[in-house]
Amino acid sequence: MPNGKRLDEQHSGAQTQFEALVEKASKGDKDALCELCENVAKSILFQVTYILGRPDGVEDVSQEVLVRLCENIHTLRSPKAFRTWLSRIIINEKNRYLAKNIKQGEVFNIDDYLEEMSEESDDFIPQDYVESKELRQSVMQTIMALPMRQRETIIMHYYDGLSVTEIARTLETTTQSVSKNLAVARGKLKDKLGGNLRGDEQMGAMAALPIGAILGEILQRESVNFAAGEAYIQGFAAKSDLVADTTQMVSAFSAMPAECVTLAGVCATIFAAVAALRVRGRQK
Repeated sequence: MPNGKRLDEQHSGAQTQFEALVEKASKGDKDALCELCENVAKSILFQVTYILGRPDGVEDVSQEVLVRLCENIHTLRSPKAFRTWLSRIIINEKNRYLAKNIKQGEVFNIDDYLEEMSEESDDFIPQDYVESKELRQSVMQTIMALPMRQRETIIMHYYDGLSVTEIARTLETTTQSVSKNLAVARGKLKDKLGGNLRGDEQMGAMAALPIGAILGEILQRESVNFAAGEAYIQGFAAKSDLVADTTQMVSAFSAMPAECVTLAGVCATIFAAVAALRVRGRQK
């Protein structure tokens, strides 16, 4: 219990610091805005990847999300509302990207937009799915295969910690719809993961947690792994002094390990956008 209390206190302290950073950025502190962008860039890329559910477009959508963040942070009324506000931006930019593709003649599966009925349940999943990289990957692959609305609700609820009410407001739908999609998605995940268990590995014979807790842990761990290139990003950013030349920045990133390549354009946009805002600030 003492360890749990310390972890709660650490989380609370980190949240307070983050909210203070958001408040500074929203009041025009350009250094704070730069730090905020660095802080959330990997999370944005992770969320867009799994919400969009397709490799093409991830970088473009992520860049647009960061630009919108920089341009509109002054409109944020409360630092506590930042996560919901950012989720709304992510959904808007995702929808804008998809609408553009539809206009270009691309056909999307109507199942992505169907809402299915399902009852809430207290399903449990073995804790091994958190500890094992291979099993975590099987969960992420299953999430990626879900229809888009179910991916959205899973990511926003279990990764970003938004309530059903907050998700409903963000997606401009009802709380009943969000609850149904969460329940259907959990059911599909349970069915898929249950099928991976061998006959002699019964659920009751191993440590297990509610599926919601398991999903939260898996998504947080995968998000951390997703940010493998952060050290390179920070190193280059320190030398760049926020240069606005995105071509130069992307070129520098292209010489880095493969896991950093996807992050190159995203980070270029972060620093270019913040640099542009600083220039505007000097001109006033």
